[in-house]
Amino acid sequence: MRKILELLILLLRALKLLLEILNR
Repeated sequence: MRKILELLILLLRALKLLLEILNR
């Protein structure tokens, strides 16, 4: 379960970075 949560957190971080880049 912990590995899944860590993967989800990493995905959320990646999505945030992509949104920030697209907003520019």
